[in-house]
Amino acid sequence: MKKNLFLSVCLLLCGLLMSCSNDNNSIPEIEQDTLSRILVLSEGNFTKGNSDLCAINVESDQVSEDVFRTINDRPLGDVGQSMAIINDKIYAVLNNSAKIEVFDAKTYKQEATILDTEKQISPRYIAKLSDKQALVTNMNNKMILINLESNTIEKYIPTERSTEQLVVVGTKVFIASGSSILVADVNNLENLRKIEASAGGSSKLVVDKNNKIWVIASAGLQCIDPTSETVIKTIPLGDIRISSFAVRLETDATKSKLYFNGSKD
Repeated sequence: MKKNLFLSVCLLLCGLLMSCSNDNNSIPEIEQDTLSRILVLSEGNFTKGNSDLCAINVESDQVSEDVFRTINDRPLGDVGQSMAIINDKIYAVLNNSAKIEVFDAKTYKQEATILDTEKQISPRYIAKLSDKQALVTNMNNKMILINLESNTIEKYIPTERSTEQLVVVGTKVFIASGSSILVADVNNLENLRKIEASAGGSSKLVVDKNNKIWVIASAGLQCIDPTSETVIKTIPLGDIRISSFAVRLETDATKSKLYFNGSKD
């Protein structure tokens, strides 16, 4: 890696809770540019079905609460795990509802519900593979391939363990799974390879400006070369402790710095 990749350590000694609240609960203008909005998916309480989506207008500071329920006259679901904007649609992954809600990114109007009627899935994260397909990770040892044209489950891809966060680099997808990183070609998902990266199962995979992948692992920060599919660098964290349950890893806008949370005596 080039020397100008700086690492910034954010030491979080206490948890921060943020909630959406504002007396003005009107919905932002539907023609508003999505770049001027921040969308906040709240997980809600387990089994209570009270996950919700807040929309924040960064120009006016207006906060609109529970916009999905307001527009569609029903709750979003149980445990909002994650979401992504794909093809101008929001795909909200509802873990304990075993479903993915699909709705317009500007109007919030619901367009489809991707549901396993037997509730054999516990979806976690979603990533776009192409204009026609997306991949969803899952706690139940099988990933889910979604058809974006019909918004239906196309097929399942068996895995040895549960799968968590994922990232697409070129024609490959990299998936955190236990202490390993799985990798597959987007056009041949069944051919899964394994990178032994000692990664924390919940670690986010981020891509830097040199198109390299970073994860937080028990050994420290690890850099993966997507071409060779190997760990090419490990940066020990010394006495910084990382929570395997609540690990966070992000880059700045230039993708030249890494930010992660941890604790230190």
